[in-house]
Amino acid sequence: MSCRKASGSSHAANAPIERTNFRLVCGADVLREFESSSGMFRAFCTNCGSPIYAYRAEKPDYLGIRLGTLDTPFDKQPMGHKYVAEQAPWAPIRDGLPKFPGHALFQKL
Repeated sequence: MSCRKASGSSHAANAPIERTNFRLVCGADVLREFESSSGMFRAFCTNCGSPIYAYRAEKPDYLGIRLGTLDTPFDKQPMGHKYVAEQAPWAPIRDGLPKFPGHALFQKL
């Protein structure tokens, strides 16, 4: 349910990226991080409230970037679904991609 509550939707489209490969071109001064649950950190824009990225304390070198915030084209395709144990019953997953009950770190971009 944490992804649903953080996104306000049935799911969130995220892409994993190594922190060293992530660069904000502007807006770093309005970005804030908070620990939403034990060991889970989320960053959001304090101007508009948009979620930008999240990361887990045990893997701080990897970020989950919210794809809806990108200004540049993103042509990768989904690799799977994580946290399906918390899946919204009103939003079935029917695409045949791998499903993981909890966290899964997919291959690097």
